[in-house]
Amino acid sequence: MKLLISVLLGIALCTAQTIEIKIPGRQNSNGGGGGSSIGLVIGALVGLGISFLITNAVFGKAKPDVQKNGDKRPAFLPGYFIVVFEGPLDLSSLGEVEDTVDMEEGISFALIRADVSLEEFSEKVKALPKVLFWQPNYLYQTFEDPLKGRQPYLKNTGQCEGKGVKIAILDTGADTEHQDLKTAFLRVENLLKSPYRAEEHGTAVASLIGARKNGVGMEGVAVQSELYLFRVCEGGTCYSFPIAKALASLLRERVDVINMSFGMYGEDRLVSLLLERLSKRGVFITAPVGNEPGPLPFPASSPHVISVAGLPCQPKDLCEKAKAREPYKDLLVAVPGGYGVRSGTSLSSALHAGRLACKISER
Repeated sequence: MKLLISVLLGIALCTAQTIEIKIPGRQNSNGGGGGSSIGLVIGALVGLGISFLITNAVFGKAKPDVQKNGDKRPAFLPGYFIVVFEGPLDLSSLGEVEDTVDMEEGISFALIRADVSLEEFSEKVKALPKVLFWQPNYLYQTFEDPLKGRQPYLKNTGQCEGKGVKIAILDTGADTEHQDLKTAFLRVENLLKSPYRAEEHGTAVASLIGARKNGVGMEGVAVQSELYLFRVCEGGTCYSFPIAKALASLLRERVDVINMSFGMYGEDRLVSLLLERLSKRGVFITAPVGNEPGPLPFPASSPHVISVAGLPCQPKDLCEKAKAREPYKDLLVAVPGGYGVRSGTSLSSALHAGRLACKISER
């Protein structure tokens, strides 16, 4: 369609005004106004070029690949929608129902696959009863930056056994066979369609919280805490539906702390609801404020979450708003198959989750 419009505009431009090219030593056989054949060719090329630029500017669509701090609308996965509803309800009219999760008190939510726009999906939902609300399958980003060097972090954060304290980690896959993490995980669940794989982010976060004191490598903050790992992220991107599915599961299984080392610039209504319910049950929830200046990302912006900034003040305009600060720069962490040095407030959030486990174990 864009190409057809470009061609039509190009023809219109050519016929509206031809270009006369004066050739030295030759008179214009048409006496002006018509232009030579060379002029027509050049005019056509110019016209098509201009018309293509116009149609591309008017009809072109921006790709929602990367979400920036100032974006008013959070990024989401096209073609996937989450519907929150009460009681039994046939959702087949909306599209392919890929998964359904029972939350509590007769409330459930489902992941729907449908190749329609947000507006079209909204119209379809209006025809169904008992739907509380719906939303896109939002995308979150992990907050980690690879840097060189190292600095001890336990001096600031402290360390404890944390025996019996249960900490849930929502993140990428972690290296469950790492020598410092082999005995740390009580439960590991892959909530993504892709096969489970260990990644740096999840391994680093888990190691800062609960790497074992075994005389081999590094140590975490709460060295005997029991870790629950939910794989809801891959390659630095986390998805709204598996995040909600993990939180709904934690409503039924008692944990003390939840760490969510990711964020997005917007608000996820379903995740907000789940965080509120978990917080009311006495669960501590930690999330980073991000690594760049700008608005406070969600879930750190939630009143039910402990927002964690870097120590010293990082980022400067957000650390004053944060509820906690922990070291963030050049931290020694476990990575799949070994160790590395990483930085970012994702790691600050993990350290604070470990600190909370220490406080709980001291009660």
